[in-house]
Amino acid sequence: MSSLKPPKSIFFAAAWMSLSVFVALAGYVALFDKAPFAMFGLFTLSILLFVVGLQRTERFYVNQGIFNSRIRILGFAAALCGIGTVFYAATV
Repeated sequence: MSSLKPPKSIFFAAAWMSLSVFVALAGYVALFDKAPFAMFGLFTLSILLFVVGLQRTERFYVNQGIFNSRIRILGFAAALCGIGTVFYAATV
């Protein structure tokens, strides 16, 4: 991954965090709708987007190496949840 620091912008931070809220709401709707198995992937993706938004702020900025490891772990978890969702939907 790149070691370049993202520019600190409150506008982009707010955009990433609001997108995170919308994805979390989609996960909440999926929980009580016909696709509760998709909730885990959507919530994991929501956390990933929220962490990206936090990195754009001055107050919650962390070292780039720590940020990259968090993104890798959350991205891997979101991918596993997505694969699990596909396999579960194929069996139903």
